[in-house]
Amino acid sequence: MPATSAVILVIDSLGAGWLGPYGNTWLDTPNFNGLAAESVLCETVIAGSPGLAANYRGYWTGRHPVEPTQASGTSIASLASLAGSESLLVTDDDYIAEQSTANGFSAHRLLPTSSPSAAANEIEETDLFRFMTSAAEELNKQTRPHLLWLHSRGMSGPWDAPLPMRYQFADEDDPEPPQFVEPPQRRLEDGFDPDDLLGLVHAYAGQVALADLCLGILLEALESHPLVRETLFIVTSPRGYPLGEHRRVGPCDEPLYGELLHVPLIVRFHGRENALARVQTILQPNELYWLMAVSSIVIL
Repeated sequence: MPATSAVILVIDSLGAGWLGPYGNTWLDTPNFNGLAAESVLCETVIAGSPGLAANYRGYWTGRHPVEPTQASGTSIASLASLAGSESLLVTDDDYIAEQSTANGFSAHRLLPTSSPSAAANEIEETDLFRFMTSAAEELNKQTRPHLLWLHSRGMSGPWDAPLPMRYQFADEDDPEPPQFVEPPQRRLEDGFDPDDLLGLVHAYAGQVALADLCLGILLEALESHPLVRETLFIVTSPRGYPLGEHRRVGPCDEPLYGELLHVPLIVRFHGRENALARVQTILQPNELYWLMAVSSIVIL
């Protein structure tokens, strides 16, 4: 069996319920839908923690996020290196690049980010577009079996999608969606205005629509890559983003409800094996480690 490659795309704060493959019918996500049609879709993936560090310990070492931090394991990047495969971490989040478990990667690329004060005028000006374009460039450089880990700040970064992308979700009688860019994070107090919350929902939906559009950039690069038939492609998120459910807006440590912990996991195997299969077993982020170890670079 020839060695295969793995490309892992992690989009922070992307809740499963916002995507068409997970049952969303009012927000069009054609690229996620198309990917799911070629993939195995894991229906019930529950983040082991609302924190990035804990979930990444699970991703990269196979340890459950609630295990003591001193519990160690061989990182997936180190295993790839032992098998003779190059590994590259590409991220726009310096917090991820600084994790001790990131040291096993052959190379890191920390992408520049912006701190916009207003929404972008064009999609090409958004952080997500720049991230996916850079990710596609790195993919195109790979000429042999590899592990390419891509982490985007996603919805934890600026909500800078052009305003028409959030306005499209407002009905004629709805108030105009807000124009903020900084991701909101607060607890809703008694007597909060439902129209304000509706505006937050429309703004987040605009970012999800942007993420779907930008996913198409990476999918196009994958399809044109000479190793496409030997590449495992995975899309997931370490946590969701509450938008008023249980009066929480934005990431929080507690309470741990489904809107924060239910995350997508879409796995396109090399050769499109088991396409359209749906897995109903409850999974957690650390199980991604074992999936990659067994299915991708043949490192065990």
